[in-house]
Amino acid sequence: MNYRCGTIRPARHASRQNRCDERSRDGSKKRMMYGLTVPSEPESRQSDFKRKMFGDFYQMNVPRLLADRRYCEALKTLERRRTEALQRAEKSGKGPLSWIAAKTGEERRDCERTMASLMDLVTFVTAVGVTKSANKSTDEKLWSIGTGKTWKALQEFPHRLQNVAREIEQLNQSPMFCPDRAINAKTPSAHYARIQFSRLPGTLRMYGTWVEVWTKKIPAIMGEFLGRRSRGKADTLVAVSYLIALVTGRFNDNEAAELLNAADLILNPETDKGEPRFHPQTLADLRSRRKRKSNKI
Repeated sequence: MNYRCGTIRPARHASRQNRCDERSRDGSKKRMMYGLTVPSEPESRQSDFKRKMFGDFYQMNVPRLLADRRYCEALKTLERRRTEALQRAEKSGKGPLSWIAAKTGEERRDCERTMASLMDLVTFVTAVGVTKSANKSTDEKLWSIGTGKTWKALQEFPHRLQNVAREIEQLNQSPMFCPDRAINAKTPSAHYARIQFSRLPGTLRMYGTWVEVWTKKIPAIMGEFLGRRSRGKADTLVAVSYLIALVTGRFNDNEAAELLNAADLILNPETDKGEPRFHPQTLADLRSRRKRKSNKI
């Protein structure tokens, strides 16, 4: 599965043996359970930024999951459950996946590709569900990705720009480096240089102020996107559970917990290796709690 402009795009059907190596593409808009959405069209500048964060999060975490043997084995187990459910539906004509079993020809292949793309989506939502905010350094690496700077350096960068602005301002006011005096040619480029050099300190101050304000906003925006992550976000974990049920015909909580724990060990190396974070009963309890809350609304 490749992330491009906020859209999950599955590729052509791949064999089960290559599922961990070849990810799929799709042009349709995917709306996950309980409001987790991957939009396909830009709505605003802020939503563009959030889509960029989706992409950065994907690139930073999903390849690590797909390269791990234990995680791929957990995925293959879920795919075996899907195959078994399809075989039962073909024999009996009943069951959650009977609507796929009833299809033939190109319609059946389209359904298979859709199910394969949803399995890819499981990996992305799993990564979101297990990532913990307790590891502050992981968040800061994500926030500063592509800048060539650490988050700490980015927070200090506005102050550096203000200092540079003061130094340039002092140079511009000196007898030897004053742009109006030192650049005395009558050409359009010289006139442009005099104007821009005089404006440079103010431009740097403005840019430094913007970087300072934006670095303060990013944690809140990312917190809204990723949610609270102390022990895995409940809504996202429920989304993983329902996605697995949609693809395999059953919740398969034992296999889902194994998938989540495999991802947890990869994305949260500091996790206690002796005690898994996610248990089958936890997923069942989260679904039950979500159902009770939905009934009250």
